[in-house]
Amino acid sequence: MTEPIQNYARIGLVHFMAYKACIGGEGPIVETLEKIALDSYFQVVEVTHMKDAKVRAQAADLLKSAHMDVAFGAQPILLVGKLDINSADESHRLKAVEAVQAGVEQAEELGAPGIALLSGPDPGPADRDQGVDLLIDSLKRLCEYSSTKKMSVALETFDRVPYGKNCLIGPNALAVEVSSRVRQEYPNFGLMLDLSHFP
Repeated sequence: MTEPIQNYARIGLVHFMAYKACIGGEGPIVETLEKIALDSYFQVVEVTHMKDAKVRAQAADLLKSAHMDVAFGAQPILLVGKLDINSADESHRLKAVEAVQAGVEQAEELGAPGIALLSGPDPGPADRDQGVDLLIDSLKRLCEYSSTKKMSVALETFDRVPYGKNCLIGPNALAVEVSSRVRQEYPNFGLMLDLSHFP
């Protein structure tokens, strides 16, 4: 292929992975987004939470004026905050759900059509079925909240190995089961398969 790939796809970058100083919602967010927006190679950028409302407003204006598609990753909200949306501890689980709901609000401000997130840690074989049920309950809560804003929720599959993220989801077959159960009520739910997690 000799034509630019942009003739066939919109190419994006995960901002908070390219600029790790921004993963916690602080750092040189606007400055680094401006670098991406000025690079004609990219048409899409995935961002995460931004603690400062003024920074969010600046970022939203910048991305809109650059005509960039925006995606919102809530994974850092959960990982940095050590939050688990399938925790057996109900108060901890609901705290995680509320944190992601706040992310939905920010995603809307930034012009993203939805959010992506990951499941919590795998609780082990004995508690796995309960973990799946709790995850589904959390996802339904998030889908309900997002549907009021006409936004979508995507669950990203990760690994389930002790030397990796060791997430409940996990195996693609289980991801499909979870998706089927959630989508019976919420068509704004889907799965995100990240090629970097396939191995």
